[in-house]
Amino acid sequence: MSKQKSSQSSKHARRKRSATRSESAAAESDQPPPSGPSVAAAARQKMVAEAAFYRAQKRGFTPGRELDDWLAAEAEISAYFLEQEPAAAELH
Repeated sequence: MSKQKSSQSSKHARRKRSATRSESAAAESDQPPPSGPSVAAAARQKMVAEAAFYRAQKRGFTPGRELDDWLAAEAEISAYFLEQEPAAAELH
């Protein structure tokens, strides 16, 4: 008899866990997506990081110039996007 009772308890526990997971998944889908940088901002940051990496690589990864690499990469990427804006405006 105790074996049967134990089996029923574990089935009940599994159903309860399953229902809890379903409820939390439903609650998560009703919530708006987390706020954060837009896709464009995330893509721009990735481009800056890659440009900074290549700048560091070009100078042999000598320590102490990381901020300079990053700032120069940001300027480079910003200039690139500014050059692209007039071309995009001409298409409209």
